Amino acid sequence: MLGLRFFECRRCATVYAGPEAPPRCDDCPGEEFAELTGRLQADTYFWRR
Repeated sequence: MLGLRFFECRRCATVYAGPEAPPRCDDCPGEEFAELTGRLQADTYFWRR
């Protein structure tokens, strides 16, 4: 079974979860993603502002 990985759209900062990066962003025309998976253990990225 594949684990979830987290990817952030470089253009609008929308985060996606899946086994692979999405081909394009659903919220903007972005097609470039940064993987966040390794940073989430100690990251406050998902805290509400």
